[in-house]
Amino acid sequence: MKPNFVFKNWWGRNNSSLLIALLTLALTAFGSSTTHALTPVLIEVDNDSPVEGCDQLTFTVTVCNDNAQYRDATVRVYQMGYFEITDIGDFGYYQGSTTEPIKENSYVHKYISQMAPYECQVLTFTAMAMSQIENIPNEVEAKVQFVYNGQNDNQEDAVQVSSQGYKVLDGRISPLSYSDAVTDGILPPGGYTCNEFGPYKISKVTVLGTFEVDEEFCIGNPAFASIVMGDDAEIIVKHNGILTINGQVEGCTGMWRQIRVNTGVDS
Repeated sequence: MKPNFVFKNWWGRNNSSLLIALLTLALTAFGSSTTHALTPVLIEVDNDSPVEGCDQLTFTVTVCNDNAQYRDATVRVYQMGYFEITDIGDFGYYQGSTTEPIKENSYVHKYISQMAPYECQVLTFTAMAMSQIENIPNEVEAKVQFVYNGQNDNQEDAVQVSSQGYKVLDGRISPLSYSDAVTDGILPPGGYTCNEFGPYKISKVTVLGTFEVDEEFCIGNPAFASIVMGDDAEIIVKHNGILTINGQVEGCTGMWRQIRVNTGVDS
């Protein structure tokens, strides 16, 4: 007579397969605690599409010594000539390049002595995009060089930063005139009115400090203009200047001062 029950242990039908899976999981977990898979350098930015002359960017660089030896590390972030460093943060200094291309070769620098095996450090600094003539580059590069017993290990990473195409009219140190901006190549040649488009269309500018209109300047034709005013910024239309704005004027983060029209002799 056959028994009316079937004995089955608590593992169930596929007990051998389950046991193998559990052993594999345990070994994987053990291996992850003893294997160091570190990324030597990683750069990140909190705003990848800034308004030039306005938005403050925080760059974060994580550096890891993915080696079992103590090693020195030299960390540099390039393309800084397109930016204005507003807070050097954890880095040592800013180095402007004396060779071409100047802006690409400019960098912030940090030297770390004797990083411990598998140690990571997080470095930050803040900057403002300040492209006046060229657009800011598509990539900002972070490079690290580890040195141990005379042997170099070079690693790099990059982050995308897109330009919004704002021309920065920087009159913070001394007033910037429209005619000087044209001479310096920041703005295209004038001589055209709102009814005459000319070869270039100006639709995006950021004003820092004082910008003086001493000729005829039409902005926002045919495209709708966006003028961003920095803190305490002002536009002064000289007695021989004409300013036409087809668009909007807005502040960056704080209060801007004024747009003043001189009807008589300039003071």
